[in-house]
Amino acid sequence: MSFFKQLFNNWFGGGHHGYGGYSKHGSPYYGPSYGPTGQGPSSTNSCPKCSASNPTGARFCQQCGNPIGSKMCSNCNAQLAADAKFCNQCGKQQ
Repeated sequence: MSFFKQLFNNWFGGGHHGYGGYSKHGSPYYGPSYGPTGQGPSSTNSCPKCSASNPTGARFCQQCGNPIGSKMCSNCNAQLAADAKFCNQCGKQQ
């Protein structure tokens, strides 16, 4: 092999095991690509009572009928937890 072939073979992709420092697509990463990690926004709500998955916007659990999400106080319109028995703003029983 000539001096120039050796020189350029290692420079233009021939290098160690044929990688030359980069994969065929120009990325210096040799392993498989798995995309972003972590969980994206969820499209389901989980029931606080039975942990069943329910569609976003569901007001009641499809499995046990338990209220999901929040509700409004009938007296002062404060936002309450779905299972609240009393308003935490005015104290009215729900």
